[in-house]
Amino acid sequence: MQDVLNEATKRIGELVKSNRKKKRWTQSDLADGICSQAMISSIESGRDMPNVFLFYKLCEKLDVTLTSSFLKEILNFETSSNFSE
Repeated sequence: MQDVLNEATKRIGELVKSNRKKKRWTQSDLADGICSQAMISSIESGRDMPNVFLFYKLCEKLDVTLTSSFLKEILNFETSSNFSE
């Protein structure tokens, strides 16, 4: 289970960073009105996973829909993953 969480944290960080860079924003630009720049740095580096509310706000600001195929690919886990372990 920890491996799945670590992979999700890493992938979400990559998603945030790549979309932020596409907009040519600094971490501070993205954080403005949502959270601290330090939190963005921590998410992008894979040290922290945003909670659902923060993740939603970041996606909203980055114009990434929660149902987009991009997110489906980023968060594609093996169907054999057992989240109840």
